[in-house]
Amino acid sequence: MLRVCAFVVFFTAFIGMLTEALRALSLPQFAVAAISSVFELTGGVRSAASLSDAALGAVLAAFAAGWSGASVHLQIASICGGRALSLRPYILSKLASGALSAAVIFLYIHLAAPELHADTAASLVIP
Repeated sequence: MLRVCAFVVFFTAFIGMLTEALRALSLPQFAVAAISSVFELTGGVRSAASLSDAALGAVLAAFAAGWSGASVHLQIASICGGRALSLRPYILSKLASGALSAAVIFLYIHLAAPELHADTAASLVIP
């Protein structure tokens, strides 16, 4: 339990410092939110929810929730340490979960709720 709590405290402090450093570099708010989402679930969702484009924030928050963040993955790794378990399938499935979650929200916004933000749905399509 101590190792899990240590990861929570470490990543909370790390994300706070990283966010300030990224803002000092004048990165766009979306980039800061996306980078935060890779490392820590709560900070990533909080950053995504603060985006001025609500639809884009919803897609990013869905990815963050599906991915869970490196903090959670390291917590799992610390619990599974010393066992003959490969974390590769877990990490790949969490990445797929994040992508699927983002895709479902994107489709919802695009098909069922286009009034949320028509520009976001168009800007998220990869040419």
